[in-house]
Amino acid sequence: MLVGFFSCLQIRWIGEKRGKCCSGMYIYGEFWLMFGVGIGCGAFFSEILKQVYADHSTRVDEVFSRIIETTRHPAAAASFASIIFAPQGQLSFDETLTRCKTNKTSVCLMYGKEDPWVRPVWGFQVKCKVPEAPYYEISPAGHCPHDEVPEVVNFLLRGWIRNLESSGSIALPLLDGPESVDFVVTKDMEFSRKGSRKSVRVQYRGSKFSVWNRLTSHFKPLFKERTV
Repeated sequence: MLVGFFSCLQIRWIGEKRGKCCSGMYIYGEFWLMFGVGIGCGAFFSEILKQVYADHSTRVDEVFSRIIETTRHPAAAASFASIIFAPQGQLSFDETLTRCKTNKTSVCLMYGKEDPWVRPVWGFQVKCKVPEAPYYEISPAGHCPHDEVPEVVNFLLRGWIRNLESSGSIALPLLDGPESVDFVVTKDMEFSRKGSRKSVRVQYRGSKFSVWNRLTSHFKPLFKERTV
């Protein structure tokens, strides 16, 4: 499932060897976007879309047209209302993460580094609560990495599933072996799209990653500049 606004893919395995994938996406901002388009605020929300995508070569007009098409569906208003007026969940966000850990639910976190709406600190907090979950930060990618760089997200997701199916004998994506699972690994990934080559940087954060280490990594370059 998508936890909060950042891309979190959760699969719960049923059975001893293989299970069924149960996933859902909850991007509440998109429902607000649909509603705004429906009431005639199209130009305003089109500009918001341009902020959401880190890759400015993305055809925002195509994304916008798909959203407009969705709002014109006969069930769009009822769907929007069901989200807005839905009762509060029985479990809080923290309780849900605790249940995932208690029930040994497999979790994989994927996040767009340039997300303008949800800063990295939210992803770090989740990572701290489920430290065994692999965390992938993709750059450049914004609020919707699954739409902006689906080639990369699909590669990471398929690799993660293979790791689960093999009970860890197949290394996670970006890792050379199981000995790297606890640490931070950064690699550049290239992929082809419509005849051109594109590249993104993906950083994996293992179980020994901490928010404090992440914050200090931002300040170290500043101190080096002052001491030169």
